[in-house]
Amino acid sequence: MNILLIGILGLLPSIIWLSYYLKKDRNPEPKHMIIRVFLLGMIMVVPTYFIEWSFDGIFSSLPVSLAVSTLLFIFIGIALVEEVIKYLTVVWGALKSQEIDEPVDIMIYMIVAALGFAAAENMKYIFEHLAIGATIPNVLLLTMLRFFFSTFLHALLSGMLGYFMVLSFFHQQHKWRFLLMGFTIAIVLHGVFNMYILKVGDISQLLVPLLILIGLAMSLAWAFSNVRYMKSICEWTPLGTKNPTQYVFPKKTQG
Repeated sequence: MNILLIGILGLLPSIIWLSYYLKKDRNPEPKHMIIRVFLLGMIMVVPTYFIEWSFDGIFSSLPVSLAVSTLLFIFIGIALVEEVIKYLTVVWGALKSQEIDEPVDIMIYMIVAALGFAAAENMKYIFEHLAIGATIPNVLLLTMLRFFFSTFLHALLSGMLGYFMVLSFFHQQHKWRFLLMGFTIAIVLHGVFNMYILKVGDISQLLVPLLILIGLAMSLAWAFSNVRYMKSICEWTPLGTKNPTQYVFPKKTQG
């Protein structure tokens, strides 16, 4: 019963957001690709956990104050690690596929990977709460809060990073600048969000996370509308690959 509950409640927030964002693609992606990237996003939580655990030990052992080590862990050990992992999930799981035939696909797959990642995180937290004797109402509350906050944040941050990836495709001379901008925005906002969420005992601290979510949601809506007017063919070398002539939108053109 607990395993079924963990699976349903862990997946539900991501599935709801996934169904919403898939509608942003006027030419829907193949279901097998969506499932592939979603599952890969879930699997990538495992190495992420060990990397974060390692960073926690490293920062805790530094000769600095607890406040400084905590900030280092939040921004580097969590935010940077998770944003890079979600990016690599799409690089490895989708960018070489010829199913990617228009710029908006990159943003879609980034969101899919993020929601898969968030689903596995949700399952982890639900399992931990049930293990310490949390009641079903408490677990349902946790699921609802993660739906509106953490799961939504992962989708928004990855979607915006996907937008900057698209810009890097079309502005090769400034490719690294756009990628750096995308990662910086995602990491800083992710870190600030987590920093305030940790103070959930003070309800006033939720104002900043709410403003971040609202600002990101509005920005991502604008990004989707802007990307639709971009061409379907371009050339790009993604971060983490060695092939400088890899085509991302190679075979299909808009009629």
